Amino acid sequence: MAVFGHGFTGSDGNVFLAADLNAAHGIATIATDVVGHGFGPRSAWNITTTTGTVTVSAHARGHDQNGDGVIGSTEGVGAPTQPAPDAAVADRDGLRQTVADVMSLVRAVGRGLDADGDGVNDLNGAGVSYYGQSFGGIYGVMLGGVDPKVSVLALNVSGGPISEIARLSPSFRPLVTQDLGLHQPSLLNGGYDGFTESMPLRGGPPVTSPAPGAIAIQAEIARETWLDRSGGPEPYAPLLRLTPPVGGHAKKVLFQNAFGDQTVPNPANYAVLAAGRLFDRESLYRNDKSAQSALNPHGFLLDPRFTAGNVPGQAQIVTFFASAAR
Repeated sequence: MAVFGHGFTGSDGNVFLAADLNAAHGIATIATDVVGHGFGPRSAWNITTTTGTVTVSAHARGHDQNGDGVIGSTEGVGAPTQPAPDAAVADRDGLRQTVADVMSLVRAVGRGLDADGDGVNDLNGAGVSYYGQSFGGIYGVMLGGVDPKVSVLALNVSGGPISEIARLSPSFRPLVTQDLGLHQPSLLNGGYDGFTESMPLRGGPPVTSPAPGAIAIQAEIARETWLDRSGGPEPYAPLLRLTPPVGGHAKKVLFQNAFGDQTVPNPANYAVLAAGRLFDRESLYRNDKSAQSALNPHGFLLDPRFTAGNVPGQAQIVTFFASAAR
């Protein structure tokens, strides 16, 4: 059995995109919604068949945080509508709870699951594999670090710390702008998306003349990084191989990253690999050399637009799972 972890804004419905190669190789795939995802508890799946449409509960996990009567795709985790007292820890707590939920799912299925009603268990709960995309790759590192029952992991476009993803990603940087602007006094000092932090990338030259106000921004980013540390992947990465928990064992792990990722930028991928000394476990997808080079490569595992370039992401994961089982 393999558990699939979906990405930010996704839902357990993404399993239909992620599992199309698994069944042919004898791998059953299961998924659950991340905390705060899938819209609300009244959400439903409408399943259309040749005989009509059947509606079933989606058991979704969104929560109306701002009280407007509408539950968004990530409402309940991630950056809540500002101002909010829990904004700095919303990702941290949601990711930690999601790891606990996946651990519970693994153990529930491990007790046996008769999928076809013939009285015989159809799923093997021993040696469970996990693979996750983006957000799913992030909490997948955390899961692999703490759960002895998950022995094989394929982690697609994960990275950390969360604060660095937000700062470096064109998709999420405006949220940092919003946060800095709400401080009294405002920490916005002008520049790209309203602020200049004067923080060099790893390997770059030191900044000897930071922009006015940059040091205060750096201190705020450092504070939020510290607050989120227990809910980010980089502290858990060493537990995968270097220093497994007491009674645990080193995991079999594959990291799939994408060169030029605009959502989880490569410096964030690097930070997780460096923390766990996992560079020999990385497969790097070079979208810049493909026919889809104009696309943000972050979604190459699931996005059907990438299939024209014969992206082998899912096939590589299936092969990895099969080889790890031997």
